[in-house]
Amino acid sequence: MTSLSQRLKAFLQQPSRDYAHGAPLPYDLSLMTNPLGASPLVRAAVARNGADDLVAYPHHIASLEAKIAAMHGLPAPCIMLTAGLVAALDIIAEAYLEPGRRQVRGELSFPYAGIAARRCGAHDHRVPMNQDLGLAWPAMWQAAAAADVVYVCNPNNPTGLTEDVADIDTLDAHGQLLVIDEAAIEYGGTSMLSTIRRHPNRLVLRTFSKAYGLAGARIAYVAADAHTLAPLRRLRHPFSLTGSALTAARAALDHPHHVQQTCHHVHRMLADLMSTCRDLGLRVLTCGAGLGMVDVRPWAPNARSFLDRLHAHGAGAVDCGLISPQYDGAIRIAPGDVAANAGFLRAIAAVMAHENQAVLQVSA
Repeated sequence: MTSLSQRLKAFLQQPSRDYAHGAPLPYDLSLMTNPLGASPLVRAAVARNGADDLVAYPHHIASLEAKIAAMHGLPAPCIMLTAGLVAALDIIAEAYLEPGRRQVRGELSFPYAGIAARRCGAHDHRVPMNQDLGLAWPAMWQAAAAADVVYVCNPNNPTGLTEDVADIDTLDAHGQLLVIDEAAIEYGGTSMLSTIRRHPNRLVLRTFSKAYGLAGARIAYVAADAHTLAPLRRLRHPFSLTGSALTAARAALDHPHHVQQTCHHVHRMLADLMSTCRDLGLRVLTCGAGLGMVDVRPWAPNARSFLDRLHAHGAGAVDCGLISPQYDGAIRIAPGDVAANAGFLRAIAAVMAHENQAVLQVSA
């Protein structure tokens, strides 16, 4: 049986397997990047500062942290920028986990949280999901009572589902560190960022990769009590953020209308994608917050087999079996632009038509 570490490694390498000779698949809906791209204000700012940002060491980290803090009504020391959320999860694990310690999270959630914990020698305990693919709260509460760190992705990746903040509120009752990953919060759900002032053992993670359209800039931030952030600041590498990323993020914050446009587009495109998948005869498992999961097992023995056929038509999605083997019949879909979505649906229709023809030939 494939080990957890092998599955996690395969999940992280999945996008690279979807590229042929360095060229991306034309209809790749696996990446969850902004289908509208960066805003015009961001493009202008990066073009204007381009050469200067390349030559100088990044020097305006503190001022951007202060700008983000003011946006959330927080003191500046409550915000720490990181080189993407993956870097944030690494730093959190290094600061708060070690051999013998225990992290708890949902089984079907962003897998890098598990990689970060295991790198530090900690036990990564995964709680099975409920029948609707949400968090199984009685099991989560029981497991959290014996945990050092509890990780909740809300909205969840890969399901796109959101959890009730009242349920999440109860997870740190025993003083555990509660990490709330809000990478897709612009697409749905209620943010818990405002609760960090009342709960110093909470860390809320945000990113510019999704709705802000800056996935390539690798910039995110952690919001928490200043004392909780102190160990993380000591572990953040000097100059880990580029000047271009800081310039882009600052400009992105000044263009909230672009985020609103992105959310409207993503919600509309996701609804269209899931509706067409249903029309084609696929079972939609989840749909929400910019992500949908679809069961492909009637048309292939597992998701990997189905995706191999999709790749031949230039289309890609995420194999959920690489996150948890229990879901190896499901793929995760994130909307792209209009052309990518249409091409992806054509690819699915072609794969299903081929399978239908194969069935008819066998029956004959």
